[in-house]
Amino acid sequence: MQPSEVLVENNYIGTTPGGGGAEPNQRGIIVRGFNNRIRNNLISNNLQNAIELDDSLATGNIVEYNTIGLPPLCVFGPCESNGNGLHGVLIQDGAARNTVRNNDIAYNGGDGIAVVAAADNPFYANAIYGNSGEGIDLGDDGFTANNNDSSITLPVQAGNENINSPVLGTAGGGAASGTIAGSYSSRNGWYRLDFYAADSCPSLIAADAGQGRYRLTSTTVQITNAGGGTDGSVSFSAVPISRANAPTFFDQPRYVLATATRYQGTSPSGPLSGTSEFSKCSLYQRSAALFANGFE
Repeated sequence: MQPSEVLVENNYIGTTPGGGGAEPNQRGIIVRGFNNRIRNNLISNNLQNAIELDDSLATGNIVEYNTIGLPPLCVFGPCESNGNGLHGVLIQDGAARNTVRNNDIAYNGGDGIAVVAAADNPFYANAIYGNSGEGIDLGDDGFTANNNDSSITLPVQAGNENINSPVLGTAGGGAASGTIAGSYSSRNGWYRLDFYAADSCPSLIAADAGQGRYRLTSTTVQITNAGGGTDGSVSFSAVPISRANAPTFFDQPRYVLATATRYQGTSPSGPLSGTSEFSKCSLYQRSAALFANGFE
């Protein structure tokens, strides 16, 4: 799709009408224009990528409220059999300032979201899980370790300038809500940290990160001490985390992970820029329920 300012909404792509069966395409939706909105579509069973944002003309597009790699209703299963063959969303070759938000992206044969040779693309509030590759993959080359030397030349295939992901410390609290600590390193500026939860996660020494299935809360941090080719850093502690309308959410074992998104400009009220990969996970430590009311 090369036209611009087009709404693509309420379609079944790669499925029969109603979404009950598979009618795969080679690829789902290809966008090479600007200011398009891809909203509320079911995009599953396709042989390659579900959505591609491709080329430097693909700017300012919004991908939101889509179901990617799943059936319309995951009641009877198996939900895993509906994934697209490669990535859920691929952003590449100079595509910039495209927002991916509030989508369910699961069970695809590649990454949930992959970014290759493209920058300034923000992602937030997505449910990303069960994909064969990374949840978010900058460079489409597997998990990207943080690098605090801002003077290095990025590889050609870098995604979102290979922005660092947060480093999480202790997470814990009650059934409905808790807090998390950690740190973030990057160049000077404001950053949005989005927290997610997962039912399981790779170990800290594994070669990949987890995938954020459940959206939690977010916060903002500012870095002011970068200089001399070295990133600055900021620590955070006692940041509240919770899941909306889920008062017993943390009664089940949960892992917490996070992304970082740079704000454009000099304040946290401006537009968002590029988003990181998911961080490594922190196991949520459930506080003892015995003293929840202050007495035995």
